[in-house]
Amino acid sequence: MVYSSRKLILLMFIWLIISSCRFGDLDPRIIGVWDAEETQLVVREELGFMKFNFTEGLAAVHLVIDESYHVKGSVGNAVFDGGIVQVNKDFLPPKYSGVGMAISCTLQGKIFDKDPVVTKDVEFWIYHPIEGDSFTAELRFTGNGSKFPMTQFTFQRAQ
Repeated sequence: MVYSSRKLILLMFIWLIISSCRFGDLDPRIIGVWDAEETQLVVREELGFMKFNFTEGLAAVHLVIDESYHVKGSVGNAVFDGGIVQVNKDFLPPKYSGVGMAISCTLQGKIFDKDPVVTKDVEFWIYHPIEGDSFTAELRFTGNGSKFPMTQFTFQRAQ
């Protein structure tokens, strides 16, 4: 019994170390105004337990990231304020997961006319590294603990 509790404590200690690791710092090149051209995306509406409706539409994205890494912007007709850029929270570092940073936010409004969901919790998963004046990010619906991929955008620094 003593052996298994020591093993459990050791595993918990290792898990604590891994979960508290930060894989790098925020890349200051992300600061600025960014635009992504109109791209097809999918909105998932939950109808019940394991029952979903999927609606496709088009949307462009506009992001404004300030020196404090606070983010505001829009996805199609939906807007958000109060997002924040964070270092990759995954267990794998960016060179393995591909994701260097993430922006969590709540979209207010419909993205496109046929969008059935008015408010959505989403994350932009920013792929590593940022190259020049562009980066690629995946938009994911994160409501109710899900990580549903909606689309991928390529962002260009606004002139």
